[in-house]
Amino acid sequence: MVKYNLNIVSFNVPYPADYGGVMDVFYKIKALHELGVSITLHCFQYGRSEQKELEKYCKQVFYYPRKTGLSSHLSLWPYIVYSRRSKALLHNLSSNDYPILLEGMHSAYGLISKQLNHRKVLLRSHNIEHEYYRYLANRERNVIRRIYYYKEAFLLKRLLYKLPQTTGVAAISLSDTEELNKIFANTFRLPPFHSGKLVESVLGKGDYALYHGNLSISENVEAAQYLIQQFANKEVSLVVAGKNPDQRLIRLTQGVSNISIVGNPDDSTMHNLIRNAHVILLPTFQTTGIKLKLLESLYRGRFCVANVSMTKGTELEALVEIAEPDFYETSVRLMKENFTEEKKKERAELLGKQYNNEENARLLISKIY
Repeated sequence: MVKYNLNIVSFNVPYPADYGGVMDVFYKIKALHELGVSITLHCFQYGRSEQKELEKYCKQVFYYPRKTGLSSHLSLWPYIVYSRRSKALLHNLSSNDYPILLEGMHSAYGLISKQLNHRKVLLRSHNIEHEYYRYLANRERNVIRRIYYYKEAFLLKRLLYKLPQTTGVAAISLSDTEELNKIFANTFRLPPFHSGKLVESVLGKGDYALYHGNLSISENVEAAQYLIQQFANKEVSLVVAGKNPDQRLIRLTQGVSNISIVGNPDDSTMHNLIRNAHVILLPTFQTTGIKLKLLESLYRGRFCVANVSMTKGTELEALVEIAEPDFYETSVRLMKENFTEEKKKERAELLGKQYNNEENARLLISKIY
């Protein structure tokens, strides 16, 4: 039974849900659908094909090409925003009067260009984007990419202040909520949506530590290098798993007997790697937003070891071991412990309070309608 109608504008095709940003979008769509929201989904498309799976949860799905040419780079708009301008999108949005949920600053061209001023619009913030791009710039070795990241950071910060101050903003973490509330009075916290329903952590012990993520992204490459250097040629086995492993990681682990790289695992393989690991390692050097891999690991894995940057703004510190800076020594200690039923119950209770997809979908509905 349809209770509400909603337009969702997504920065990418949100299926398969195989990295953080699209996971939040896809599982949000599922949760809203289950509560009777009829969704018209608008996706910017680059590197991903049309997906029949989305039609199970959406009344209509529209696809728009991302304008990735030179003109988008030369604009005084951020590239991630200007490359997602679309007359077809604005035309399709004008064909109904449903509220609009914009997924990320990436999707906010129509709002910032004042072409959606007369509509009910809510912006989902996945990150403080200018801070994220400044972080990327500070860590990037390639000069051309570093200049691009600094340019994006500058333009994104400037654009943030051009958004209507009455804009409703759904921030993903406590710390992001506090930051964005200084600009937008209608900011509220909406935790990330994810694939977990029940905590599936296996009791007992595993025999290796795991780091997982997209291994072609500079942030994750740096984290993996950091861990490889700590674990190399020591007693605890380390598995590094994820999409498109960077050649630096492959070279760094050649001839290292206790470290293996699993490149491009399918969903089943990755889930098994997470479930069977004894320790899941979760370092990050970037503090905005929430890493969805933290939630995936807590729902499916045993012990999780993180640094302060990973848990900032999550209220999940009680469920992880904080290691600063030595992940290896913490892992050695945990390898001697069993993951118990008591730990699993504690995890289920806290995650159920803060990160329940159904309850968070109800919160979003109450803010929109």
